Amino acid sequence: MFLSFRTIAVLHTLVWFTLGCASKSESKNVHIIEVDASSLAYYWVANAPLIDWEALLGSDNSVSNSEQNQYDVSFKITTKGNVAEIRVINKTSGHTVNPDLFRNIAEYRFSPTIQNPTRQAVQVKTLVIL
Repeated sequence: MFLSFRTIAVLHTLVWFTLGCASKSESKNVHIIEVDASSLAYYWVANAPLIDWEALLGSDNSVSNSEQNQYDVSFKITTKGNVAEIRVINKTSGHTVNPDLFRNIAEYRFSPTIQNPTRQAVQVKTLVIL
């Protein structure tokens, strides 16, 4: 029982097409876990430099400097350890902080912990008080 060359070629093409489609769908559907600042250490550890929220938010003019500022901070750490989609809301004033303050956020990198060999992407939500 021999298969013809044409049949083998068709089967080969179908197998590679199926594998290729499966790979593409997995890369598009990255599951992101929501964590708080204390749980972040299970997945990722910050490389130098650490995120200096005081330096980043020091020029937020939405409240006076005499008040204590509280910020709801949300950002993603991608599977490559990059910071993305940062959003900061000043809880004192209710204003969203100007995203231009975070244009250098790309310099911050994270490395996966030993508990995170799959490089699980996370959405970090935390409160920063300055």
